[in-house]
Amino acid sequence: SFRMTWGMAVEWRVRVSDGLTWSHWSLPSTACELVPPIPQFPRGMDVLYSRNDPTMVKASWACCTLPVEFEALSPTIEYWVYLTSEESTAQSMLQAGQATFEMEKLRRRGIQMSEGSCGVVSAWRPRADDDDDFVEEFEVPSFNPEELFTDTSARRIVGKFKQDDARLISLAEGGSARGFEITVSGLKAELVHRVSVRARCATSGLDEPDGKADPLHPLRWSDPLHGAPVLAPRAPPPLLVPVPLTLPESRFGRFADTSRLLLRCPMFGRPPQADSDKDHPVVVDVKPVGSADEEYKQVPAENSVFCNLEHFGPCRLIYNVPYLHVEARCRNQTMNIVSAAGVPAFTVPPLLLEGPRGPEAEVVLGDSGSVFVQVAWTVRCLKGQAPKMFQIGYRRHSVESPLVDMEAAELVFDSAVSEFPVRSAAESVCAQKIGLPLNEEDAAKACCPLACRQCLCELAFMAEDPSEAKLDSASRVRLADSARWLDEGTTTFSKVPRPCGWSDDLSRFRAQDQGGEAEHQDEQATSGPSGGLAPRVPLRRRKFCECRDVVVRKLLPVDGE
Repeated sequence: SFRMTWGMAVEWRVRVSDGLTWSHWSLPSTACELVPPIPQFPRGMDVLYSRNDPTMVKASWACCTLPVEFEALSPTIEYWVYLTSEESTAQSMLQAGQATFEMEKLRRRGIQMSEGSCGVVSAWRPRADDDDDFVEEFEVPSFNPEELFTDTSARRIVGKFKQDDARLISLAEGGSARGFEITVSGLKAELVHRVSVRARCATSGLDEPDGKADPLHPLRWSDPLHGAPVLAPRAPPPLLVPVPLTLPESRFGRFADTSRLLLRCPMFGRPPQADSDKDHPVVVDVKPVGSADEEYKQVPAENSVFCNLEHFGPCRLIYNVPYLHVEARCRNQTMNIVSAAGVPAFTVPPLLLEGPRGPEAEVVLGDSGSVFVQVAWTVRCLKGQAPKMFQIGYRRHSVESPLVDMEAAELVFDSAVSEFPVRSAAESVCAQKIGLPLNEEDAAKACCPLACRQCLCELAFMAEDPSEAKLDSASRVRLADSARWLDEGTTTFSKVPRPCGWSDDLSRFRAQDQGGEAEHQDEQATSGPSGGLAPRVPLRRRKFCECRDVVVRKLLPVDGE
């Protein structure tokens, strides 16, 4: 093996053997270059930091360039941004353990900071108000930012961009250029941080990086473009993390048909000087799970209900959340004190497909002669969501017979529980129902007119094997009546209201996932002339259903009366 680099032209030849003799070598192929060039950054990175927001830093940089003969590859450039943090050097710069902070000690190290005792770290330069004797007598050592970080420094990826995401940005020295901006929040106090970015020409099938560039990979990353180091100051104790709670059945009934989340935090207690929730100094931010910190959005006061629940204390119910799987955090109004992200939580429960008509029930005779009633139902869950509890209720068909609710029980995934991806089932069921294509070429030219009732995303019909062989017997029975499965588990885009975000009213069918807003267009609601496939419309992003159906069968003993 050998290492291919940009500019290397390689010719190839081959021969074969039957185990005893070898054939002649083939003629060599035409020499060609296979490795794209490494993108180059035209200028440095600009870093903005303010003591008013000590947990945030803003970085910007210009788009990478390629040699003239490879400019056609510019749309393939991808950028990965990561944050490096170091604690040991920060303690010495903050002069931990000393009664007072002395600027002269920083000068003797050749360091200055934009905010005095914190901020952007740079090489010390004499100013008009500096002591002349100090400037003349002391030789300031050179400042090397690499000395502030080591190989063991913590690194985390904070963002990724494609060349098409570039926009017009302002440069620190004046003027403007096409580039990228990112705001990194959650800087830990008393640490030195540095924002860095790497770029490369990407192709399909590449694994996402883990913060360390592989120098032996043919599609190598560029040398990192480092921003100026930032020293986060000492901070007051952080805010407490909001904890998701189960909604009590006796409360918040009017929010049952919208996306909602009940959060508990002692910081939610209303201060004496606050007349309403709008005056509360602590606000809540939410973002989709797995997204960058700049995706956090503040929950408006109009979408937050304060309550003081017994055994839990002060809580807040946030509703009309524009995401289906969220992380929440607390912060003060000025955003200089921010809590860590809470436990990820879903804002909608699993969807019971038999809700309009009730579960199926049939009498089953056990091996010992005992009589059981088997109750079966299907639950649709979002990606990463799972049903954990269930509760069955019944009523005898007699005069004034009361409704009896059995005790809730934990759902155990055993032989009586089966599951299958909605996408796999749709490939076989929907193809027979409305004639959808099962090959990738046809599916790429058209969009499905049906949407999943749980995530409100388009059902995908790509080039995969038919799912019949992947389904167990219970799943096949559930899908035998394809018309009923489509009626209970899907809807058309024309029946889905346009996403309104926080301004959505409580009469909406289900809050639209923010990630799917881009493809939720009026043109997509139209169907083809035969009621089947709709023509493919230009979309910024096409999001497909990733839900799965869970078929549950529960045996209940009966007394025979």
